[in-house]
Amino acid sequence: MKPGFEIGILSVALPLAFCLLYLAGRQLRTFAAWADNTDRPKERAKAYLVMLAILGFVAGSMMQPLYDRTSDCSAVGQALIPCLFNSAH
Repeated sequence: MKPGFEIGILSVALPLAFCLLYLAGRQLRTFAAWADNTDRPKERAKAYLVMLAILGFVAGSMMQPLYDRTSDCSAVGQALIPCLFNSAH
């Protein structure tokens, strides 16, 4: 299987998921700080969100060819794992 880089649904879904997971974790840490009566998180959330969005875009774009290939394998009716990792494609 050749490595690839394509823009598709995973290029949008992964950055969104990464950012939402970060924000959820930050909210949990803020709640825990409030409950413990300590200082809340002080990192720059915007910087982390930008970094996670870029990382998610790159990771999603690298995973997109494999994701596209799963629909091709399903359409032909082949077993998913052998079809995905068969180097003959």
